[in-house]
Order: sequence, then C-alpha cells, then structure tokens
Amino acid sequence: MAKRGKARKGLKLWIINASPRALNDCPQEKSKSQRIAEFMALVADKQKDIAEIYVTNLHELAPIGPCKGCVSTVASLCHYPCDCYPNVKYPKDPMLELYKIGEKADIIIFVTPVHWMSYSSYMSLFFGRLTCIDGGRENATNKDKNYEIKLVESGKFNPKKHWAGKIAGIYTISDSTTGAAGPLSISLGYMGLWVPPHCIVEEVMGGYVPYHKHNELFKKTECIWNDAKQLVLNLIEAAKITGERKISRGGEECMI
Repeated sequence: MAKRGKARKGLKLWIINASPRALNDCPQEKSKSQRIAEFMALVADKQKDIAEIYVTNLHELAPIGPCKGCVSTVASLCHYPCDCYPNVKYPKDPMLELYKIGEKADIIIFVTPVHWMSYSSYMSLFFGRLTCIDGGRENATNKDKNYEIKLVESGKFNPKKHWAGKIAGIYTISDSTTGAAGPLSISLGYMGLWVPPHCIVEEVMGGYVPYHKHNELFKKTECIWNDAKQLVLNLIEAAKITGERKISRGGEECMI
C-alpha cells in the first residue's frame, strides 16, 4: 500500500488494484491492472486538485476474510467498521486500515481484471466486506444477536450509508471479455457512492496473444493509457461538481 502526499488542500484519491498477479508469485509478471493503477496515480499526482493519493494492491495484503452475512440475521448485527475479524483463520484483518482510507477518500477507483465474466476473487472478498458501509451500526461493542434484534424492534436503530456521496470510478481489463463493471456499479450506487457518466472503462486487449507478450502490446496501445487518464480527469471533475452533496434513496426504514 503506497501513499503520495501533497502539501496543500484538495481531493483525496484512493486507487484499488484487485489483480492477484505479481512479479514475486506464480505468474512472475506484474498485472495490467497494477500497471494501470500506478499510471493513474502518476496522472493524478500532476493534478492541482488532488492532495493525497493512496494506491492499494490487494495481493500485497494479508488475506481478507469473507463477509459472514450478519446483516441477513438482523440489520444492526452488521457493524461498521466490520468487527467479525480477526480470528484463528484470519489473525490479521487488513480491512481495518482500508476502512480508514475509505473514510478519507473523496474519489475511489476500483481496478480489476475480468475473471470468468466477473471481477477478481480479491475484489469479491474486499467488496463483500464493504457490506457494512451500507447501514452497519457504528460504535458497536458486542456481537449479541438477541440485543441487536431488540434494538431493531425498538425502532432506535437508524442505518447510515457511511460512504455515501463519495465519487467512484471503475476500470476493468481483459484479453477477451467484459462483465465485471455492471455488478460493481449497481452495488456502488446502492451503497450511496456516485458513479458519474463516463467514469466506467472496460478495456479488452490482447485477444489470445500469450500473456507474456502483452507487455509490448500494452506499451504500444496508446488508447488504453488515454482512457485511463481520462477516467481520472473525469472523476476529479465530478468530485468538484458534486462536492459534499448527497442523494438519499429513501425508504431506509423499510430495509430493516
């Protein structure tokens, strides 16, 4: 996880790379997703409106434990930040730091390869643990199901969309197909994040050219870099337009 800082006020950008590929692991190659994430950070670093940049490669972190679906039992049993971990299987929970970055960020870019017409398993685990931003109970100190049931039945539980109003962008890349951006954008919208027009990029490149030959092809495909740059610029403009304004979906009382 890397951070670039600037000595001025402005927008905070968080770029999340969800590719599992790495130079020091089985593939022995840096992923296209990571290259794009790093390029986006360089583009953002040159923009006067950006004050801080966070870049997270999920494959570099300790394993993220899956969402356990507490909210399906009773809405207030889902706590924010999620407190289901650590446990024996997951002694470290990187999400505790990631929630803090998410709270700071004004703009979040989700970068993922397309695996079987969907986003990567790293993104799935990370995104699953964002369930708690959609109404999780704050300042919780226990996991007592009966207490939480009584709290909801009392009418005193008021769910909050904790990251509502943040600007989100999506970048997916594959050698043959798309399909990952749709589910991500729908879920982000439901959680209260804004996915503005022209802030979703779905790149397809390489066809059935072997991956180890993609690096040269990648360097030469200028439109890919232009698309990534324009995504960053569009998100910055969207953040400047919307500011702190939020849109409420309404009917929250019916969701508990």
